[in-house]
Amino acid sequence: MKMYHSTMPNAIDSILRDGLKTGMLGISKRAETGGGYTMAGNWADEHYGTRPVYLAVKQGLYSQAARQLGLELEVEIDPRTLVADLPSLVDTGAYIEEDGMWWEDDAPPSMKRFIDADGFVLFDELLVPGSAAAYAAMRTTGTAASPVDIPPERITRLANEGALRKYVRSTLAEVSNEYGWSAGSRKEFMLDDEGMVKSDKDNTERFLKALGLMEIKTPKLTLQPDAQIFCDMDGVIANFVAGVIPVLNDILDGNDPLHFEPTKSWRKRWRRVQRDMEPDWRAATANDINIKQIRNLMFATVGEAPGPIFANLPPYNDGVSKLWPLLNSTGHTVNILTATVKATPDATSTSRDGKLEWIAAHLSPPPSETITVQADRDGSSAEKKAHYAMRGGVPNLLIDDHAKNVAAWRAAGGYAIHHKPGKSKLTIKQLERYGL
Repeated sequence: MKMYHSTMPNAIDSILRDGLKTGMLGISKRAETGGGYTMAGNWADEHYGTRPVYLAVKQGLYSQAARQLGLELEVEIDPRTLVADLPSLVDTGAYIEEDGMWWEDDAPPSMKRFIDADGFVLFDELLVPGSAAAYAAMRTTGTAASPVDIPPERITRLANEGALRKYVRSTLAEVSNEYGWSAGSRKEFMLDDEGMVKSDKDNTERFLKALGLMEIKTPKLTLQPDAQIFCDMDGVIANFVAGVIPVLNDILDGNDPLHFEPTKSWRKRWRRVQRDMEPDWRAATANDINIKQIRNLMFATVGEAPGPIFANLPPYNDGVSKLWPLLNSTGHTVNILTATVKATPDATSTSRDGKLEWIAAHLSPPPSETITVQADRDGSSAEKKAHYAMRGGVPNLLIDDHAKNVAAWRAAGGYAIHHKPGKSKLTIKQLERYGL
């Protein structure tokens, strides 16, 4: 399928040489009136796990100026790799929630079969590549997002009207062949006597509806018999947030709950918290522990006593009592794949020690294998986890609460479900797509 991407003048050469890369914050997505560019949609990066490559089904949809100046690129893309363009869905009147979006009264027609009685649709449904929900979103907005890089051999620079004419003709030919339209009907629908588009403005809506007629047949995903399941621990079956907040608040109260000798690095982070936070401030939510100063203190504290902290995390009851037994009933090998925090030299135990103790206390049956990977300095473990996405050419399945880990796993060829902490029923529903 051919789609289009608008960019900036100074990005053309590198894109044609290296391809369209995810995570490129400097390449803009959408155009303002008059051809100016904005960075709209930054909020969506958290859900994608990266900055995706945004694409349009129609040339010039984002910017007529880019089209005329040769700043628009034609991209050959497999639609089964695409997910919804979340920012453009918001432009249709959707409101954003933590795990999805909703429309008050006037949901787009193409989306109605995917929303619940409250007008709500989960991000997890919209961000499954090639899913029916993702394609409905593409029909709604005329755009889509690629969560993986697009190589340069699939990209062509456009500089004239001929490319649009060729695209419209080929697209209408596909539609007409699919639905038996005559050549006369096709001409009346979109083209004048010379085969040119009669009016972009007048025909955009009908053109997108025509594309909507071409349903993409996406077969039900099925794990191969020897595929393995990799389940994250913190945020899926163990409640890291509920376990670490009381420890942090106890420290903020001036106590020493873990009985460790603070390192110079820990004391430095403690002073920053004292300097930047109000004296009576205490953590209450996951957002609180993501405040930079608090997050730094938190990981420094975990590094001082990782074993006791991870061993004593409270479980997510739905994860332990419902999700974990279901995974082990599938006949697939089920492993734990979890990130660790580096221990200080004086720590008496490691993150892995604590996690193994937690697993022994809470999981039955035990996992086939417990794999721990060291988180990077920024706390990310996406690349290291993605190493297990394929084994022997077989795609494996990951269940993880971090969007970045999910995106990296899918980019490496595996299947992945973005888990919402405490909402195993949503993950179990997603598992049905894989025949589990």
